[in-house]
Amino acid sequence: MKKIPYILFVFIQLSCFAQTNKVTIEQYVQTYKMLAVQEMYRAKIPASITMAQALLESGCGNSELCKQSNNHFGIKCKTKWNGARVYHDDDTLQECFRAYDSVHLSYKDHSDFLLSQPRYGFLFSLEPNDYKGWSYGLKKAGYATNPQYAEQLIAYIEKYELYKLDYILPNEEIKSNIVSEFKENQRKEVNINETPGIIAKQGDTYQKIAVEYDMRMWQLEKYNDLPDDAECKAGDIIFLKPKRNKSITQTHTVAKGETMQMISQKYAVKLRKLYTRNLIEPGEEPETGEVINLNENRELKPKVYKTNFKSSFDEPFDYNKLFKDDTGFVNHEAMKQNTEVKVQPPIVKAELPVKKVDTTTIVKQTPKKIEVPVNTIKPIENKDTLITISLKQYEEYKKLKLADSLRKVKAKLSADEVKTTDKTKLKKHIVAAGETLYKISKQYEVDVEELKSLNKLESNELEIGQELTIPSKKASASNTKENNIKTINYVWKKEDKFYKVAKKYKIKRKDLIELNNDLDTTSLKTGQKIKVPKPKETDETNR
Repeated sequence: MKKIPYILFVFIQLSCFAQTNKVTIEQYVQTYKMLAVQEMYRAKIPASITMAQALLESGCGNSELCKQSNNHFGIKCKTKWNGARVYHDDDTLQECFRAYDSVHLSYKDHSDFLLSQPRYGFLFSLEPNDYKGWSYGLKKAGYATNPQYAEQLIAYIEKYELYKLDYILPNEEIKSNIVSEFKENQRKEVNINETPGIIAKQGDTYQKIAVEYDMRMWQLEKYNDLPDDAECKAGDIIFLKPKRNKSITQTHTVAKGETMQMISQKYAVKLRKLYTRNLIEPGEEPETGEVINLNENRELKPKVYKTNFKSSFDEPFDYNKLFKDDTGFVNHEAMKQNTEVKVQPPIVKAELPVKKVDTTTIVKQTPKKIEVPVNTIKPIENKDTLITISLKQYEEYKKLKLADSLRKVKAKLSADEVKTTDKTKLKKHIVAAGETLYKISKQYEVDVEELKSLNKLESNELEIGQELTIPSKKASASNTKENNIKTINYVWKKEDKFYKVAKKYKIKRKDLIELNNDLDTTSLKTGQKIKVPKPKETDETNR
């Protein structure tokens, strides 16, 4: 681990220990660390980054802005803020800052602020514990004007071992809070060309959708063929899985203002496939009235015009290129060797006194100073370390991986089998965010109506956390159909197309997909084996 520049330590000491009656860094972290952890699981922002920003922006909880209005992150009002506000001198005199009724609301608004601004979107493709990448990324996106902002964040994180916050597992309260919020923010779901997606709401951003559906930003960009400067708009279709190579519809006539990306979204067909089939290059758009082939290659290029469309949908995402080469990443091996730490005193649950802000009138005036009583924060004697975490907890975290743990927070999937009165083997399934009845029926190879009947459902609407009873594969209609078809193995060739293989073996495309429901039929590789119906004229495997 790199040594922290001495000048940054001086800055830390001056900002937090200048007066003995002020809150210390240890006291601040012990008091508010679980707020940072909760926001990490809710918004996928490293807890170490949230805590380091709070320490830096609030002067370890001692700034006038923090004490008067619970603003721990120095967030200014901006044009969209309709809540309480206070005025302080900052870059200019008497600037407007947001005010909150509690510290928790300040932490939550900080996360929502990063989720709501498109310029921070690239950060949500970083590794969830890459605190250096986040530090330089916040600086790159213009979170603060200080040219040393990234180095200051890293200094806090490494000196006070705040990176250990990124490995704390969520407690039951955090899980409950996250599930409740996701229930309130569900969107309308769509399924186009066998591709699941959602309809964006007012105020949505791509990073917000990625976080709520447990995805990375690069996945949304790739699945939806987004241009590099894309902004999410209400009513946009956002696909959560890769689009298909072909569509049921054969052609499309271009309407006024339509682009190739819009056509790709309308039919859930990959954009690069449409480019190739229509002899069009990225940066070219078809003119109004031109006919675009969705499935077959055309001989003549349609009339096009030039645009500034730029997209890296054919390139794998590499977040190293976002930053300078000297940013570095977390030294996981060093952290692993230092995960056994001493037990710390209980978290201090003291709150700083809050001055209520009148939201009915906005008056530009210099805020009055208030004194923080010394006895509101209990001193912590042990300053050796900050976080209680065992080696067992660390190993458990490595197994789960932070990238996958949020989905487990939303709803825990249980595959435990239980016996019913008629001795039929059943399974239990807990509905997770983004799941539909159709999606669950495909997962377990059962009929939708069978699921509704077994669970006494009157409609297709589901709630997050709802428990469903799943019949065994043996009892499902789709599986029975599969068992009645004798199959052989077919070795996939480079030039093969799925619909051509289906046609060759005289089976419908959707039936061939069901026959291979354990495979991702959208990305078959050369040499991979798939199931096809056994030809009636021979009993031998021909491949």
